[in-house]
Amino acid sequence: MDSFQKWNATVEAYSKVHKKVTKSLALVQALQEQLNSCKTVEKDVKALKAKFKDAEKEDWAFEAKRVELQVKVEQLEKSKKNLEAEKEVKCTEAEKELETLNTQIAPRLQELERAEQRLSEKFSEVEYIQKRRIPEVSASKEALLDRLVNKQLELIEKVEQYDRLLSNKLYHILGSEDRSL
Repeated sequence: MDSFQKWNATVEAYSKVHKKVTKSLALVQALQEQLNSCKTVEKDVKALKAKFKDAEKEDWAFEAKRVELQVKVEQLEKSKKNLEAEKEVKCTEAEKELETLNTQIAPRLQELERAEQRLSEKFSEVEYIQKRRIPEVSASKEALLDRLVNKQLELIEKVEQYDRLLSNKLYHILGSEDRSL
């Protein structure tokens, strides 16, 4: 019986050792799994850090580009404001010049209209004289009529010269205005 107790004690010792070894093995396996998980996590962290650095570099590049574009936008806005101010000044000057020209031209146009009306009246008078009175006029009066006709032609020529001169001046005034705008 002694040997049975020894054997039983040995089996119990082996059982205890087996339990402890099994526990230790389970702990070692758990530690091995944790180690493997840590290594995987570490690799993932390194990959994420690399991605983060790349993203950070892209952010810096985008920020630099944004700042550059912002500077360009500010320059363009300033240029736009300057151009609008310059346009406003030129438009104001052009309006004043046009107003001045209108005030200068208006009396001349009225004078030209009056001259045209007088010319029309003279034409009507000459026409009347030619149609109605010429047959009635004697030979001595025909000479007077010829002088009147010549005088009429001179007047017509002078009015046409004045009209051409005024038209040329108006053309030059209005032409220079178009070029200055």
